Amino acid sequence: MTRMYGWMMLGVLVLMMGVPASAAPVTVTASGATRLIDGNGDDVGDSTGNSTTTAAAIGEPGNKNENNEGRMLIYFNPSAAERAEIAAASQVIFNVILERTGDNAANLAGYEVDMYGYEDVTFTGVAASQYHQAATLLQSGVFTPADAHTVSSDVWHSFDVTAFAKTEAARSATSTIAFRFQVDPDAQPIADGNQVFWVGIGIDGSRTATLSVIPEPASAAMFGLGALVLMRRRCG
Repeated sequence: MTRMYGWMMLGVLVLMMGVPASAAPVTVTASGATRLIDGNGDDVGDSTGNSTTTAAAIGEPGNKNENNEGRMLIYFNPSAAERAEIAAASQVIFNVILERTGDNAANLAGYEVDMYGYEDVTFTGVAASQYHQAATLLQSGVFTPADAHTVSSDVWHSFDVTAFAKTEAARSATSTIAFRFQVDPDAQPIADGNQVFWVGIGIDGSRTATLSVIPEPASAAMFGLGALVLMRRRCG
């Protein structure tokens, strides 16, 4: 009886100690970012900005017409080790700075920035065609006129992209996890001749967009369960 009681107390103690231990998140840094530009308003990309830009206009900045719309591309090419981390992750969070500049936020009533994800792609650089390349809407309204962060305010926005990132990372050893930000609807209002626009921060040291890969928690609870099973076998 004493031995059975001892095993029982041990099992209970281990289960009480079986609180999940959180492993540190792994940070994956963006491989590239750029502004994708439709220069004549036909919804087809014509040119790109710098492939390692610090900021890219989303929308139509200061050109006093409905052309020259910009979209923001940010992409990740994880290493083999990073892909393994993503595959085993409990959560993947996309972190990026989104800011507003230009003129009055009131001029943007009814407009917002949506986030898209490219499926089954391998990007080693940027191309104008990525402006209109097929992509899937992941989240609408990720940035709105109510988000009045101005340039250099460094306000980070975080988005849960777990399912999307895990799927894309697992496609192949070279598959890219890529996102595009664009204004919805496409045409922005012209209130005073100067277009308002948002800025996405891409590749710029401490302000670089990242993926936070959060591992599954390691738990001692399974050990506690094993102890109880062992106890039953020995006392049975």
